[in-house]
Amino acid sequence: PEQAQAWEVGAKFSFPDFGGFLNIALFSTDYSNLQKSTVDTEQAIFITTNAAGARVRGVELEGGARPTDWLRLGAA
Repeated sequence: PEQAQAWEVGAKFSFPDFGGFLNIALFSTDYSNLQKSTVDTEQAIFITTNAAGARVRGVELEGGARPTDWLRLGAA
């Protein structure tokens, strides 16, 4: 069976003086016995195979601000 070990940690910040915010998250997932599906077009069937393992790691950032009534900034 496919198994995953995962963790995520993050923080959210608010800056009310200029209507701003900042969110940050760090994450990691390690897969073992990863299941992978492929299509055999000649026989029109799906084949599930073991793709060993995989690792996903990353950082997510999201932020925004509203410095004036007519301007809103955002990024992710």
